[in-house]
Amino acid sequence: MTSPVRTDPTAAEMWQVIDENGDRSLFPAQPIPFPFGWAKIVPKPWGHEEIVAETPDYTGKLEHINAGCRISMQYHAADDESPAKDETMCLISGQVILWVGRDPSNLVAYQMELYKGYRIQPPLIHRMEAVEDSIVVEFSTPETGRTARLHDDYRRQSIETEEMRIDPNRGWIRS
Repeated sequence: MTSPVRTDPTAAEMWQVIDENGDRSLFPAQPIPFPFGWAKIVPKPWGHEEIVAETPDYTGKLEHINAGCRISMQYHAADDESPAKDETMCLISGQVILWVGRDPSNLVAYQMELYKGYRIQPPLIHRMEAVEDSIVVEFSTPETGRTARLHDDYRRQSIETEEMRIDPNRGWIRS
């Protein structure tokens, strides 16, 4: 078996593309430290989140959901200052049922498939339920606006606001 022939462009060829696109003024780009640093752990009553990327434009997190636990039935809405959160979720381990719909009394259950994206556009109602210990990756716009909880197994407040998000436990007090 022969190995494939590499066809990587030379630096001169890459600079030619940059020049043709009129992008020379963008370089040299500022280096970004890699990795960003340790994940920020946010305890949740259903497990925990590891926030691995948090910028003004996007957030990336791993949601560790314990077997038999559910996140709140919720939707995201804009407020006077901020747009609603738009998110995409991807199951990377375990087994999760994703409930979605526009009517809280008529949600549809989807068995999440590994490595497939599920986009939740506001104000879609959604809830995840872990059948076994699971990890879901969430990519989203920043967590802004309001998160309205229609039902919560842990009796957290029905509205999560910007002020609550400053609290490390986000309004959840362990008993």
